[in-house]
Amino acid sequence: MIMNKRIVLLVVLLLLGQCMWAQSTRVKGKVTDAKTGEVLPLVNVFFTGTTIGMTTDFDGEYYLETREEVTELQASFVGYLPKTVKINKGAYNAVDFQLEPQTFDLDEVKVTPGENPAHVILRNVSKNKYRNNPARFEQYYCKTYTKMELDLTNIKPGFKNKKLQKNFGFIFEHMDTSVITGKAYLPVMISEASADYYYRKSPSLSREIVNASRISGIEEDYTLAQFNRPFTCQRQFLRQLYRYFRSTFRQSAFGSRAFIL
Repeated sequence: MIMNKRIVLLVVLLLLGQCMWAQSTRVKGKVTDAKTGEVLPLVNVFFTGTTIGMTTDFDGEYYLETREEVTELQASFVGYLPKTVKINKGAYNAVDFQLEPQTFDLDEVKVTPGENPAHVILRNVSKNKYRNNPARFEQYYCKTYTKMELDLTNIKPGFKNKKLQKNFGFIFEHMDTSVITGKAYLPVMISEASADYYYRKSPSLSREIVNASRISGIEEDYTLAQFNRPFTCQRQFLRQLYRYFRSTFRQSAFGSRAFIL
């Protein structure tokens, strides 16, 4: 009697398991490119209307199973059109996806040269040059920093043996190149000075008190060093340079000179 009950219980469990297996929806397949046939890894595959899904492995394969009421399966991937197919619920389904690449038609874009951005800055400089001109004040005081660099270009090979370059001959390996001319140039002297400048229109007074100065590169060369010692020479040079730049900032100069920002 006990044996018969065990047999009946076993049969019931088997039938129940088959019923539960029959109620689940199982889907297996592969996702490929419709044009090239290449497998597509990491494609999103899921039952439509649910959160049940997965991504394909590196062989483009997937396997899904659920007991929910589902009738559609969808595959989506970046750069491809999504695709949805019908499936049989409560059964095993073999579904392979062939995804079509998605193309985007863009409107033509034409790029044309605009205004030199340096001209915008120079126009503002020209517009405000009167307001920023210190000469219109009766008196003023300011701190100044002056830097002067002396460079050599068209250097002959024999120049490397000159006494002038004995202390920094290594600089020949790191010569700069002019952006405008494209020629290499060698800095042989750099002069820097920090000063306090006082100006008064009436009675006339113009005084510059140098707080610190330094010359790099030619300290031992008396001839070139003399060029830099009188600071008033630099001031005269800068005045001439100012006259040149003042004409540069005129509106008429934009068409005859090249500006690089």
